[in-house]
Amino acid sequence: MLVAMMGALALSAGQAAAAGKTYIPNKTGDHAPNGCTHRDCTLREAVLTANAHPGRDTILLARKTYDLSIPRTGEDDPNTGDLDVTDPVVIKHMGKGRAVIDANHIDRVLHVVTSNADRYTDLVKVVVRGGRTTLWGGGIMVGNGIIGLTNSVVTDNRADLEGGGIFAALPAGELELVATTVKGNRAGADGGGVASHVETNIRTTTISGNTVSYNNPYAGGGGIYFYAVDAHLKMRNDTVANNRTQGSGGGILTDGAGRLNNLTVARNVADSDSDGTGLGGGLAGGMLKVGNSIVALNRYGNGNVSDCSGTYDSFGRNLLTNSSGCSGFPDPPNIVTGDPRLGRLANNGGPTETISLRRHSPAINHALKANAEQRDQRGNRRGNQPDIGAFER
Repeated sequence: MLVAMMGALALSAGQAAAAGKTYIPNKTGDHAPNGCTHRDCTLREAVLTANAHPGRDTILLARKTYDLSIPRTGEDDPNTGDLDVTDPVVIKHMGKGRAVIDANHIDRVLHVVTSNADRYTDLVKVVVRGGRTTLWGGGIMVGNGIIGLTNSVVTDNRADLEGGGIFAALPAGELELVATTVKGNRAGADGGGVASHVETNIRTTTISGNTVSYNNPYAGGGGIYFYAVDAHLKMRNDTVANNRTQGSGGGILTDGAGRLNNLTVARNVADSDSDGTGLGGGLAGGMLKVGNSIVALNRYGNGNVSDCSGTYDSFGRNLLTNSSGCSGFPDPPNIVTGDPRLGRLANNGGPTETISLRRHSPAINHALKANAEQRDQRGNRRGNQPDIGAFER
């Protein structure tokens, strides 16, 4: 298709020249960039053109795989390696399904460093995969700016340092994940799925099957690693499951404040190499407010149940299989049971996989309605007696 400049059609001579334009790449390969033309425009060329045009442009993708193949020659060389976004842009698939951006292990997939930190770079219905870096952010690295992912997937990426899937560093403004899946990523240091040092908002999202290989009791976060002084981690209606770390926090490791509501944190593993290093199979670090959430069936490397480590502030009503090793979950009003009757992570409807509640689960009808989310992770409305966790039976 031709390079479309739909945003420009609405401009009159007196309107600001910085109005956004729309580009549609018509090549899925990654030859040396020489401009985005009507006949030849790769995804890299579309990003470079959008960078050069002031304003929040849009890049529309088809349901195809866009391969990156030019080996990296420098961290900040936009003509090689990862896609460098230096001006806020929306990259989205324009139909059903998702478009795939595959780095084929030549570098990470996306590096966002925008000078305008108060405007969003958005990924909508995009799969980010095949990223590999010896630094931070195997799939996506945010060095400055705000990035949001909606109905997207970040998978099969690896970073030797923090953030196997996504890394957001200061002075970046914000990271937001909505109806997104972060799975099967690996980090060498912290945050197998996500490592963030900025304001982080996650909702209706699943973070699963990510790993951290660093063996240190103060490192880890198989699913999420959050460390911030002036920012918060806010999560609601999310599933964090089947993540692993050799250190602490198989599911989530935090050193910062935050609020978790209606989460399911299940079957994560700390100290995955069973050498006695690491704490908190589900949650570690403390400092979080936790309500109406399931933190269950998480374990320590030796097989013992280890749902949490640290001090927490419980609101609502939470369900755990073992509260030893942490404080802030008094029973009652919280529920501690050896058999939470949870299903496996599966497609139960909705944009992301979830963990269902089996019949007679003690989570059913036991959330506090006053502060429970009105809908569950799949978008289903909760009843008058809502359930604990991300799934409403």
